[in-house]
Amino acid sequence: MLSVAITGNIGSGKSTVSHFFQNLGIPLFSADKAGHEVLKNQEIIDKLHILFGDAIFDETGTLSRKNIAGIVFFDEKKLQELNAVAHPEIKKMIARWIESQNRSEPYLLVEAAVLFEAGFDALFNKIITVSAPESLRIERIARRDNITPEEITRRIRAQIPEAEKIAKSDFAIINDGIEAIIPQALKIHEELLKVQAV
Repeated sequence: MLSVAITGNIGSGKSTVSHFFQNLGIPLFSADKAGHEVLKNQEIIDKLHILFGDAIFDETGTLSRKNIAGIVFFDEKKLQELNAVAHPEIKKMIARWIESQNRSEPYLLVEAAVLFEAGFDALFNKIITVSAPESLRIERIARRDNITPEEITRRIRAQIPEAEKIAKSDFAIINDGIEAIIPQALKIHEELLKVQAV
């Protein structure tokens, strides 16, 4: 069975594109949501507590993703430490999900923002990158996440440059607000159906 990943830097609109494929009947798994689940695992929480201290908790003593982001996106070493704890667990979840799917599906789709950064790309037969100009991505992030321009810039810089992701991918979808994404996605869908049929 063909396994396909869809990635793109923060604010590119990869979730919108992913849901279009899902509406075509393609099974979809979100690695980002898996990352949220990983942070509910007590063993992972304990490891992060050792690494980063009490600053990872909010005033109620609950693990705070916002607090973690505030720590790791201002310190590359701490980001690497977080990734070393979380990424292997997320990779296991992706692999288990792929293995559990109905083999009669034409292909499977996994949405993963840090596909290349985490080494998840080795799990997939084909890769799609969603691309958008950085100025538009910053605008989208600011509107969606209510974080400062400095935080946005740091998150963008923590990811592999878009051009490099496109070069490593089999397909690219331009989501610049001008070129329609549905015809691009449909063309890729048809190509993937042909690959599966071969």
